[in-house]
Amino acid sequence: MLENRRPFYFSIINQRVTRHMSNSRPERPLSFPQDIAPQPSGPRHVLPFGLALGLTLCVLALVLAGMAAGKWTFAEISRDPSAQFGFPIYGGFVSTFGFAGWIIAAAVTGLAAAARPALRKLMLPVCLLSVLLALDDQFMLHDAVLPRFGVPEKLMLIAEGLLCLRAVWPFLPALLRGKLPLLAVALTGFTASLLVDVIVRFDTGPTLMIEDMAKFTGIIFWATHWFVYTAATLREGAPAR
Repeated sequence: MLENRRPFYFSIINQRVTRHMSNSRPERPLSFPQDIAPQPSGPRHVLPFGLALGLTLCVLALVLAGMAAGKWTFAEISRDPSAQFGFPIYGGFVSTFGFAGWIIAAAVTGLAAAARPALRKLMLPVCLLSVLLALDDQFMLHDAVLPRFGVPEKLMLIAEGLLCLRAVWPFLPALLRGKLPLLAVALTGFTASLLVDVIVRFDTGPTLMIEDMAKFTGIIFWATHWFVYTAATLREGAPAR
């Protein structure tokens, strides 16, 4: 259990330093254990191949459907916005970094859920939440897309809140004991951003900056926490809570 250890992040660093300093043997050529060695194509690759192909075909179908309906040209949806629409090259870079943070968190937790069945109940909700928030940020789902289909903005926000509660709930005891500082900062940033958005219902320059930078801080700490946590948990072979 995490409460019986030294602070989680520092203990992993100390373990690696100790192993490095105690290993005086010359480096050996890189080798793979039998269970993770690269394998030739076979039945185990059918599902990943099918998923990748299916996603590619779905995007292609969406592109062609939009072009046939006159919604967009191929250049509008494939080229960089700054090149296609004449935006400054720095336009939206904070949002772009935030999107990358969500994807990093989703990738590492998804990898942990796939690699270790014992971690799926912990990591899968985090992965799904990160994917949902990435899509929401990138395509403005809750405030632009879903309302066009009759889905209220508040309903989407409630769904995201419930999924966030489910994802964080197993870690709540460690959070309350101050054992997960990166996650604590992330949740504080998200909460501050949401409160500013709810309480201050107009977008002035300072207000918008406070709201968005609080959210951006939360995203960066969220991605950093799950990267560090997942790497350490996979290395130790058991979930740490």
